[in-house]
Amino acid sequence: MPKDADTLADEPATLVNANETQVLEAPGPPSTGPTPYEQHEFASRYVSRKVIGKGGMGEVRLCSDLRIGRDVAMKVMRKATSGSSGMRARFEREARLQGQLEHPAIVPVYDLGASTDGAWFTMKRVRGHTLERILRGLADEDPIFLEKYGLRRLLVAFVQFTQAIAFAHSRGVVHRDLKPGNIMIGDFGEVYVLDWGLGKVLGSSEVAVETDDEDIPTRAGTRTEHGAVLGTPGYMPPEQARGRHEDLDARADVYALGAILFEILALESLHPIGKIDETIHSTMLGTDARASLRTPYRAPPELDPVCTRATALDPHERYATARELAAEIERFLDGERNLEVQRSLARKHVEEARASMARGARGDAMLALNRALALDPKDGEGLATMAELLLAPGGPPPPEALAELATTREHERRDAAKSGGIAYLAWLLVSPLLLWSGVRSPLAWIALLAMFGTPALASLWLARRQAAPSDAAGAVVLAISTATIALASIHVGPFILVPGWAAQNTLVFAMHASKGGRRTAVILLGTLAILVPLALELLGVVPSSFAFADGRLTITSRVAELAFTPTVVLLTTLSVALAVIPSLIVARAHDAAEEAKERLAAHLWHLRQLVPADARR
Repeated sequence: MPKDADTLADEPATLVNANETQVLEAPGPPSTGPTPYEQHEFASRYVSRKVIGKGGMGEVRLCSDLRIGRDVAMKVMRKATSGSSGMRARFEREARLQGQLEHPAIVPVYDLGASTDGAWFTMKRVRGHTLERILRGLADEDPIFLEKYGLRRLLVAFVQFTQAIAFAHSRGVVHRDLKPGNIMIGDFGEVYVLDWGLGKVLGSSEVAVETDDEDIPTRAGTRTEHGAVLGTPGYMPPEQARGRHEDLDARADVYALGAILFEILALESLHPIGKIDETIHSTMLGTDARASLRTPYRAPPELDPVCTRATALDPHERYATARELAAEIERFLDGERNLEVQRSLARKHVEEARASMARGARGDAMLALNRALALDPKDGEGLATMAELLLAPGGPPPPEALAELATTREHERRDAAKSGGIAYLAWLLVSPLLLWSGVRSPLAWIALLAMFGTPALASLWLARRQAAPSDAAGAVVLAISTATIALASIHVGPFILVPGWAAQNTLVFAMHASKGGRRTAVILLGTLAILVPLALELLGVVPSSFAFADGRLTITSRVAELAFTPTVVLLTTLSVALAVIPSLIVARAHDAAEEAKERLAAHLWHLRQLVPADARR
């Protein structure tokens, strides 16, 4: 809605342009007698329906125009201020100033009058959202605003209201309070610049400003004093923040437009908004206006120089006119980008990528190269660097790759636990052959069943758990299985079957053990499964299962009778299993490695196709 702070001219001002001279009439001094518009019959034409906004000087009502048959917005002066001839004159000047700026993006004024409620003027009723509301919705990722207000639509709207400001400048008027809250965007492409209460006719003296708006930190007295701050901190230029109103010209509005453009691109304000002192301090010192540094995935870097120039601290370094600024955005929208600027930015991004590669930040390097090639797809150095990054990885894997590798290893551990459980069950299936061979004690046979069944059940339980088997769980299963193999020597001694079982068990665990100490521990434990039973027999701790006599080795089972047929069948079955099972395990690992090589080769081939042949090193 229009604000109720206003500074208007007491005399005409002339602005000379390259093509034409426009003169905007400023109202004369306030009259003491009644003016013609006070005779207007207010009640016979307008019916007030509701209040749609309030400000320091008055309120805006939605009214029905009975004569035309349409809805209008009526700004009514507050009774508390209507008695002041100066305030009433300023109210009238605001209406006339806005009414003389006839442009599609400036809300037209229909009528001016007075009633028992106070002075009033009517305007076109506009519908839509303020740019402030739209940008807040986009920053909050509101799906309604994300769908309706893409970056291109906002930039098109920016060109529209910037052209409206350029028109006002051609009539000698500076807005002085441009901000997202004073821009309205409708559902059908309408764009309006609101609130001309602080509008100033260049070359004129200013009328006193009295306002209750909180965003104007300094209030003027009966005249606009030197140093009075008029406008909205965060969008006003440094010279306006210093209160140097005599120095303000069109470039003050250009600065505000640059701050609005930055906010459209970055979805955050150029200067910190909140505490006025911090905002003014940032305005005076200046800040980096490159929006792509704040939101690299939204703001096109080609518009960084536009924001930087429009918000320069020195007014002479800004665009001289709002029309120049609008033309820059139009060229961007039309695709007419400055190739030299693009190439320069591309080279900088390649340098950033090189620096990131040197410190091992490959993710940052890839991001910088993507930006470089987006700006200049034919940049030879960028393509060569991309090829080097993709085809010659080198260095430690990035954290994201290590995380994916850890997930793959978890799946491998779960598969290994399942395979191990099946293998231990296969051992358990030969237990009937032990019983057939003539077990001397049923308790011994039951002990053998328990020995083989424990690692089988433990492995299958680990494989079915949602979490992957941990190193500690694997160590427990390894210890149980190794002890089982060692105890199996009570059947046929440490020289038959036990070495094969130990080799098979050690092979499986060594394949999934990490380099260094863990793998060495697995191999050492598998060796102990053979050496410990042998040492116990040699030391006489347990009865010996073998004896040498007349050049012959005699094997004696401590738990079975070893009848001919059952023993031959048992030894044959277990010997064949010891040959087949490790072969299947190794073959499966070899197949997995070959598949990985094929996938890697295909991946590298596709990566090479991303860069030209002359850029491949």
